[in-house]
Amino acid sequence: MSPTTMPAAPSADGLRRAFRVRAILQATSFSAGEKFLLLGLNAWPLVHALGAVAGAGLLPGSVGLRVAAVLVWLLVVPPLLGRLVLARGLPAGDFPVPSPTFFRWWATWQLQSLFNRLPWIEETLRLVPALYSGWLRLWGLRSAGSRSGRRG
Repeated sequence: MSPTTMPAAPSADGLRRAFRVRAILQATSFSAGEKFLLLGLNAWPLVHALGAVAGAGLLPGSVGLRVAAVLVWLLVVPPLLGRLVLARGLPAGDFPVPSPTFFRWWATWQLQSLFNRLPWIEETLRLVPALYSGWLRLWGLRSAGSRSGRRG
């Protein structure tokens, strides 16, 4: 196992570190179960995108219902899954690859992948006042005021 330094908070900005992460992963030995888990997590962005397309075209019901279902799938499911993954926390600092902490970090990176690749999704949320802020809070963001005891 090789230790790697991870950011203090989950970040959608993992692409800058992608080369370093690839080098660590290639130098690491994963068990069969860990490889299966890694491949499953790597499949999430494709499942996320295809689920939205399938929902738009295949769900029964009115157009409004299908649009609502696709929006929930695209925008609500990933942050809720992220909160579930991070229920045990995500420490900063060095930790071994592979390890349960590594897989939690990798899962959060994959959950954010579609938004990294298609930044217009987040930009569209910013057009509606308070919508983007609410979406970030759904991911678990706390305002600076909430950390210091003030209401945020």
